[in-house]
Amino acid sequence: MDKPSKSIRGYITLKRPRNLTRQEKEYIASFRLNPFNWLISKKLTDSWLIVHRETGRPRTIPAP
Repeated sequence: MDKPSKSIRGYITLKRPRNLTRQEKEYIASFRLNPFNWLISKKLTDSWLIVHRETGRPRTIPAP
């Protein structure tokens, strides 16, 4: 059985968010977000779940 995800300041942290590639950085910057502050947690067919590096706040953006 997997361990439950930890919660930081009310936000659920997901397992192992990863760094962005150059193309992903450019795409996230197109939403007026600083790509150095965000990690990709999940890539779905219609959306991406990104997580803020410092606060752990999740955000969903549409997939390209």
